[in-house]
Amino acid sequence: MQVEKRALHILAKMKNGIKPEQGSVDLEAFGEALHFLDSNNLATGITVNRSGEGKEIVGYSIEEEYSVTVSGYEFLEKNVGQEE
Repeated sequence: MQVEKRALHILAKMKNGIKPEQGSVDLEAFGEALHFLDSNNLATGITVNRSGEGKEIVGYSIEEEYSVTVSGYEFLEKNVGQEE
């Protein structure tokens, strides 16, 4: 559930034209939220890099041309007010 809340917060920033940054959130938590957005087709331009075994997140990238998908807007609308 925490991953979804963090993903919702990131998606709201992206919708407002703010490129998300990791900040003080640890890489694993931030990366899992980005992976949630990417794997559920809620946003484009996101890549999450995992270790050789595919378990540990070792990095991520967000393209300059990232965008929120139609599904992402629907996810935001459905969950408005729950990102806090």
